[in-house]
Amino acid sequence: MPKETGSKSRLRDELIRRAKLGEIDPDDAESDARRELGGPLEVRPESLDLDPQTEDQWSLLMALVWIIARDPNAVRAVWVEARRAATHWVRSPLTESVGTGAKDKESWELKPLDPPTVHDVDAVVRGVARFMLPPIIVRGISARSDLWASLRSGRLLARGRRCGTSERQAIPASDWTDLDWLEDPAISADTVGGRIENAPKYDGVSVSGQRVREIWPPLEEVPAEEFRRADWNVEHAVLWIAYRNPALFHFLGSSSPRAKAQFSIAERRVSTPGEALLEALRKGDLRAIRNGKEIPPLQWFGRRLPERQPEERSYYFRRSDVQEVFRDEPLVAASAKKVSDATRLLARHLRDNPNLKRSDAWLFLKNAGSIISGRGFQSDVWPDAREQAGLPRSAPPGRRKKSPH
Repeated sequence: MPKETGSKSRLRDELIRRAKLGEIDPDDAESDARRELGGPLEVRPESLDLDPQTEDQWSLLMALVWIIARDPNAVRAVWVEARRAATHWVRSPLTESVGTGAKDKESWELKPLDPPTVHDVDAVVRGVARFMLPPIIVRGISARSDLWASLRSGRLLARGRRCGTSERQAIPASDWTDLDWLEDPAISADTVGGRIENAPKYDGVSVSGQRVREIWPPLEEVPAEEFRRADWNVEHAVLWIAYRNPALFHFLGSSSPRAKAQFSIAERRVSTPGEALLEALRKGDLRAIRNGKEIPPLQWFGRRLPERQPEERSYYFRRSDVQEVFRDEPLVAASAKKVSDATRLLARHLRDNPNLKRSDAWLFLKNAGSIISGRGFQSDVWPDAREQAGLPRSAPPGRRKKSPH
């Protein structure tokens, strides 16, 4: 978070003071803060520049969120460290003794978020947690079953403190046949107990974050159902022509912040993919299908691509045909030499700026004229450059923000 000037700091304190006295509510305070300070007062954990992938041990809830969404931002929202650095508005009755002279008003204070509870587990499983943005890779109930199956089989090992003791120990795989989150929504999400007696048995339960990501790979390694379709509509074809990136099909049709972030770092192959598709149709290199019939090339002259249409009236293309005409050939700019040069360039920059954010590293390379594909940057340049700079390959993609307190 940028350091506030004296006047901005005073204004922030004044807004918080007025909310505590009941003169304004959080909506008014946040509106004024965005207008005058350029940002919110409340700090959500998912907005912090903290990377849960640097944490060796993950809670069971962090693992569950990852299985469902494969999104580090969502995992951050249930990470205790991030929640300690985040704040939310807490309401309490305002009495005469506060000195306001007003009854029935409410006082609002910014306080750190509490550690997640079973209530948060239920919200994640039911898909109502607001930080869980599309796409959803595994439904909540199935993800919970998958997690427990891996614990019972010993594929994923967990550690915790036996209730009443202070020493952490490995939890036997056989125990997970009976263990579960407890029914009380107020109990910590790090605690599990027996299903029958519903009594705590282990607390502080954690698993290896790296092992979780090995069992349930990152989003870019998970085939998108929309990509695997045999028939593609106009949106599918345009997306492929523009990026040639199967992972982006997870975000097809989405305008969420998560989707926008993914597209912002993706390498664009064609600046006007719609025109390229239309040209291929006019030349007969590609045939569209509608109502089971191929559309001849002549019908595309003097016409534009249709907007989004109902499925029964939409134009379709054979996926294999689109991929044949617009092949996923390596970019010249992403050749082995280009990747090697970009890696060395970024490594030198990282030695002077070890806390450089991943997004800033991408921008640095672009400004330096070293343009490579988004996948090449993520899988090769970023981790290799960090290693050459003497930094951990799996280190966070950005600076850790200080707690706002």
